[in-house]
Amino acid sequence: MRSSLFEFIAEARADIASVDEQEFRFQRGQRDWPIMRGPIFYHLSLRARVRKEHAPLVPRLNEAIACLKITSQIDTLIGQAMRGEIYEKDN
Repeated sequence: MRSSLFEFIAEARADIASVDEQEFRFQRGQRDWPIMRGPIFYHLSLRARVRKEHAPLVPRLNEAIACLKITSQIDTLIGQAMRGEIYEKDN
C-alpha cells in the first residue's frame, strides 16, 4: 500500500509538509484528513530541464508549457501527475 505525505501528517508521523495547493485541495476532497493548510511560502515556475544534446528542444518545450498555461491544462496535468495518474508507459 502506498503511503502518502498526507497520511504521515494525519497519523502524526510528521509535523509539517510542503505540498502543492491543488493536491492539498484534491486530497481534502478525497478523505476527511485532520490537516490544515498553512501559509503559502513560495510559488515555483515550471521549467524544462534537459541534457545538452536535447537543448534544441527547449524552445518548443517552453512554447508547449506556455500554451498549457494559457488554457489552464497545466493545472490539470500537474494534479494528475501528483496523484500518480500520469506515468511512463512501457515500450
